Amino acid sequence: MTDVRLIDYLPAGFQYVAANNAAGVWTVSGTNLTANVSGPIAVCDTICVPLRLTVIPDHRWRERLDQLFRNHEYGR
Repeated sequence: MTDVRLIDYLPAGFQYVAANNAAGVWTVSGTNLTANVSGPIAVCDTICVPLRLTVIPDHRWRERLDQLFRNHEYGR
């Protein structure tokens, strides 16, 4: 496979900071995060595309993190 597009979303309470991520890997449009992997990627192969988000601190940060862990959204 070549030219694979990965799409993820930016959860509430988090922000994408380009300086914290590899240059040119992720692009942001609204709450969508997109990465393009040129490949080739073999069948049954695994790739890793790191994505680092920053927590936006507010008075409900613990509630939001608890919700993410309860819903297992942290691994998507």
